[in-house]
Amino acid sequence: MEMIDVKILGIVDNYKKSDEYKTDWGFSVAISMDHYNIIFDTGNDPEILKHNMKKLNLDDKNRNIDLLFISHNHSDHTGGIKYFSNNFYLNNIAIPYDIDKNILELVSSLRNTRTMNIKSPTTLDMNIHTTGIIGEDIKEQSLVIETKKGLVLFVGCSHPGISKIIETVQNTFNDRIHFLIGGFHFYKLNEDKLQNEIDYLKNSDIDFIAPTHCTGDRAKNILKRDLAERFVEFGVGYKINI
Repeated sequence: MEMIDVKILGIVDNYKKSDEYKTDWGFSVAISMDHYNIIFDTGNDPEILKHNMKKLNLDDKNRNIDLLFISHNHSDHTGGIKYFSNNFYLNNIAIPYDIDKNILELVSSLRNTRTMNIKSPTTLDMNIHTTGIIGEDIKEQSLVIETKKGLVLFVGCSHPGISKIIETVQNTFNDRIHFLIGGFHFYKLNEDKLQNEIDYLKNSDIDFIAPTHCTGDRAKNILKRDLAERFVEFGVGYKINI
């Protein structure tokens, strides 16, 4: 099977590369490959999304988006769905099966768009997969892309626990995780739990880790110190090539 190169660009995040972009409590990234392009989550505020899309030169209204991937049913990840549905051609949408009724009605009404209500691990295209829904309370899916260097794992907020998501990926896919990116939801953890999670990531065999969004400033600074060269800075305007 031919492996692919992946390019990642931050669109909406709590952090930014420069002052020309706007930050928000939310998350959205553009993922591009030779044969495919993906929007992972859509942020919270459509106006901030629109501003950053324009600054990043991603606002071409004739552009096709091969896959719009929604990690979970929280507004800081679903707030820009209408912006994308109104301004771009969406070929496929992968949403959790328990998505908000209004969002389901919106995406189901789109012509020439295939809507996939995700529950189980699913191959979405060549080398592109969803973990399926993980978690009991807040249900969440994560995106997995196979590359030459290993798996790239995109997480939204990691509500089920980042360790549980990682272990699910390791048990599902026959490859190691090369790159992990997204919100880890560490900002509410007490000292002991935070240290346990940080130790787990530090002791993992993941090559590079980009903690962002709801990870929290304190946890992010500790990870930057402890992960050393494995830590990758990310936010609006940051570009990563894998």
